[in-house]
Amino acid sequence: MREEEFADLVRAVVGALESDESSWIEWKGTLNLRLPEGKAAVVRCIAGLANRQPDAASRFCEGRGFMIVGAEPGRVVGVREEDPADLSNWWTPYLGTDGPRWVPHWVSAQDTSVLVIEVAAPRVGDPLFVIRKATLGLNDGDVFVRRIGKTERASSADFTALVRRSSTRPVLSGVSVRLGHRATVPPVEFGPEELDAWVSAAQADAMSSLPAAETAASIEPRTATFDVTPSETSSSMSIAELTRLKQRQADGEELTDQDRAQLELAEQAVRRITELIAGVRSTLWDTDPEDRSPEQYHAEVQQYADKLRTALPRQLRASASRLLDPCVFTITNETATNLPEVRLLVHLPNDADASEPDQDGPGLPQPPRPYGPRTRATFRDGNGLNFPTPGNTLGRSTPPWPLVEIENRGSVTLRFKPVHLRPYDTVRLPPVVFLLPAVGSVVARWEATSTGADGVTTGTVSIPLAPIAVTVARALTPGKE
Repeated sequence: MREEEFADLVRAVVGALESDESSWIEWKGTLNLRLPEGKAAVVRCIAGLANRQPDAASRFCEGRGFMIVGAEPGRVVGVREEDPADLSNWWTPYLGTDGPRWVPHWVSAQDTSVLVIEVAAPRVGDPLFVIRKATLGLNDGDVFVRRIGKTERASSADFTALVRRSSTRPVLSGVSVRLGHRATVPPVEFGPEELDAWVSAAQADAMSSLPAAETAASIEPRTATFDVTPSETSSSMSIAELTRLKQRQADGEELTDQDRAQLELAEQAVRRITELIAGVRSTLWDTDPEDRSPEQYHAEVQQYADKLRTALPRQLRASASRLLDPCVFTITNETATNLPEVRLLVHLPNDADASEPDQDGPGLPQPPRPYGPRTRATFRDGNGLNFPTPGNTLGRSTPPWPLVEIENRGSVTLRFKPVHLRPYDTVRLPPVVFLLPAVGSVVARWEATSTGADGVTTGTVSIPLAPIAVTVARALTPGKE
């Protein structure tokens, strides 16, 4: 539970009725934890909560039990805050180091401290918890059970049920799951509105060539040839000399016969070079007219938009699998028992998506050729020269990850390959990339099973989200927006 949830529990006690005290919660408005009667009251309650039957206990608070000290219906009294180490030293001699599992939580309420003692949920296979040391109101060997509104010594029927609980095949417990790092996960803005906006923008960009081409003059196809035979005459006059000579002629100066001859040869050379350049250009690039009607081009653009809409989600998932840092779960055996073949299942709520790292995408379709006349590369010797437009190669080939099965159906379910957990061992599981909406916080539910124990252990893991989301533009054009 989070800190605020313990505070909520204290407020609920203050707002409750005396008759609301149940089999899973007990409260004491005033209690001196340092005195023998205070120690006895706490030890008796912890033992009683730990000796509940798992099925009945699981109906409330996932089986956990609570003792509240310093608050009761109608008021907050408060209690002196003590060091947790002192609490352990006071209570462990009566409960045993292998006794019930409990944790103290100090909660601030109405400017004072309230103690919330959380007792772990009872499990099948748990031993019968007994009092290990006598004190005020307690005898060595006493067995207490929790009933509605009170803690009592066990009856013969209670003993029978507790012995049956302890002799049953062990139930899987002591497994915890955490995220392997504390980094935040950037959410993604890949919702229907963002995808529609991207497709609409691509469609508008493809259609932008149509209005301009419809108003432009039609260009007839042309094919030019040229003769590269050298001229028998040539001019050695430089461009600067030619310019000065033409300027003199323009100014009305009378040119000599030699000047006029040089000017004519130079002008012939310039015309020849111009024809040669035009011939080369015409030879390498021909211009073809548009052979599609505006209606046909519009249909091509619509078909392109439909294909883009289909390919975009998968390509975004692949792009995000390379752009986002993967999350790594760790699973820990907190017991001294070997746990063979532990399989972890993780579930994320609606609107989540997941992927293996570095996945290939289908690529995005290319838009149709812009509307209007086009130039094409060709040689006059009959061999065409084609320069194909490279396709969208956002993905890169990687082998499939064999250790996790990912199921995306609006929500996400991860099934990790079973692992063997030695006592107190921690195993890192394969990395997974999450595509999460910007919803503030995401809580993943997990459950673990083992071939060495019955039952299912469950829990939750919070996945913190970064404040800045990944947009469609960032995913498809990394480094740009």
